[in-house]
Amino acid sequence: MKRSLCLGFALTLIALTLAACTFSTSVGGASVEFGRSRNDKTLELGDKSTTFKPGEHFIYVFKNGSSFNSSTLTIQLSDSATKEVILTHDYQVNKDNDAYSDKIWFEAPGKYTVQFLIDGKARATQEVIIQ
Repeated sequence: MKRSLCLGFALTLIALTLAACTFSTSVGGASVEFGRSRNDKTLELGDKSTTFKPGEHFIYVFKNGSSFNSSTLTIQLSDSATKEVILTHDYQVNKDNDAYSDKIWFEAPGKYTVQFLIDGKARATQEVIIQ
C-alpha cells in the first residue's frame, strides 16, 4: 500500500511538472526572456519567469543575436492549445539595433506562444503560462 501511494504521488508530481513546462525555440543566436522588472540601461530582466497571473503586466526582452537588418519586428501571440493567432503587431525598429523590449499581458488563463519574426521569418519563440 505504501509503495503504491509513493508511486501515485511520484506520477502526480511528474504530471504537474510537465503541465507547467513551457517550450522555446530560437534561430541564429536569437533569444527571448520574460520577467517582472528590467534594467533599462542593460535590458537585464529581474524575477525571470514564464508563468504569470491574468492581467499581470510583465516584460519581454528579445535579442536577435545580430542587427535586425530590417525596420520592422513582428510579434505574434497565439493560443498554444488551438494555435489560433490572437494578435499580430508590427513594431518599427532601427535596423542597426539587435534588441527590443516592451511590456505584455494576457487577461485569460492559458498557455500562449509569443513569437518574434523579422521579414516574416521566426527568430525566437517562447511559451508563457497565465494562471
